[in-house]
Amino acid sequence: MRAEERHKMHQNELSEWLAKWLPQIKPYSNAMLLGVLLVVLAVLATIWWGRQSADETSLAWDGFYLALSGGDPANLEEIAALNPRTDVAHWAEVMAGDVHLANGCQQLFTDKSSAGDALRKAVGRYGAVLNVTPNWGDAWDLLLRKFAAMPRLAKLATTAVLLLLLLGACVLPFSLGAYLARKRGMPGSGWKMGLIPFALIVLVMIAACLGLPQILHAMGIDTTPPHLAMLHERATFGLARAYEALAGTRQSQGELDKAIESYEELIAKWPNGMYREPATRRLEELRQQETKSLYDKFAQFDPKPALPDLPGLPGEKPPFSLDSLPEEGSLPGLRESPVPDGAEEPAATTEDALPPAEDGMSTPADSDATAPQEPSGPEMPSAQSPAEPEDAPGQDQTKPELKPADSAPAQESSDQEPAAAEKPSAPGPTGSNDPAGAK
Repeated sequence: MRAEERHKMHQNELSEWLAKWLPQIKPYSNAMLLGVLLVVLAVLATIWWGRQSADETSLAWDGFYLALSGGDPANLEEIAALNPRTDVAHWAEVMAGDVHLANGCQQLFTDKSSAGDALRKAVGRYGAVLNVTPNWGDAWDLLLRKFAAMPRLAKLATTAVLLLLLLGACVLPFSLGAYLARKRGMPGSGWKMGLIPFALIVLVMIAACLGLPQILHAMGIDTTPPHLAMLHERATFGLARAYEALAGTRQSQGELDKAIESYEELIAKWPNGMYREPATRRLEELRQQETKSLYDKFAQFDPKPALPDLPGLPGEKPPFSLDSLPEEGSLPGLRESPVPDGAEEPAATTEDALPPAEDGMSTPADSDATAPQEPSGPEMPSAQSPAEPEDAPGQDQTKPELKPADSAPAQESSDQEPAAAEKPSAPGPTGSNDPAGAK
């Protein structure tokens, strides 16, 4: 029974509290609902902006690696210009400075003017990175890291204090507005009077967030994030090397003094950094008078211009093209008569290719004028086959049976091989054809 009585007593206390405060909160219900809606919209906008920023950052890094693989400093500078005030832009500036520095050092022995231009570009890229200062996001990251490093009890206490401050910043302005409205006899316009101090508090909080890096710097807290500190260290080392290389292009222009100052700054700011040892060695060498004299002599060195790329030099091949060769008919050693342009070359005939006929010999045209002529090329005809002699007296009149050729008719021989003229047989003894009558 005692538990039920205590439960009823708690219910009565809650109902009394609600009956007391609900009439006072009811006039501000619309304003409170509007405030909650604004908070929800702000949270959704923050989530959407974060996703969009992540996608743009991913695309920017892809472009950075593509430009870095190409090795062209102009592409890296374009990436830095398209993504200002971002980590991608800072890394692109540093890498562009490294490429300009490497190109300038190589050109010191070939072209001093081009080397000076490249080295001055490197100085500009490194200087742009060193001018980058921490923003309010870096300051908030620093505070979050410090908060994560606190003990558990300290975290709980800090969280409670922050929530009370936030609640007070939201409730106190409207409570003050309601009090002033009752004093003036306008209880329904209390939320309107509360908007003015609430807006002032919001403006103060925004200004504190934006000026947080300056506030922390005034308190002696360095808000530089680790990745930006690493970029500053690398840019300082590159700047010192660029000034040292520039000393080899111009004599007594103070570049060596600037290089010494950069090396000293590097050692002072990052005593345990990755560039401490090479910076220390270079600093010791540059402080020697012999090194300064060497740089002054090298500044007076004027390299000879490179030889022009002409044919005939060692290692070079003369230009050669098949189109530059003369035509086959114009080569020396050929006896063919030139044919005028536009005229057709006369076809070679069999009569031109054959020697003149002897007495008693007939030409192919005389032997068979009606035979079809086949166009013959420049090839010479085959050797003449001896004609078949007439039958001698007293010999057998039977002749062997001739077999026709397998490839061509018998009449074709007059076209390809001219038959020799039949020679008269030797005359026999006068008065008798019998060989026995000669006795």
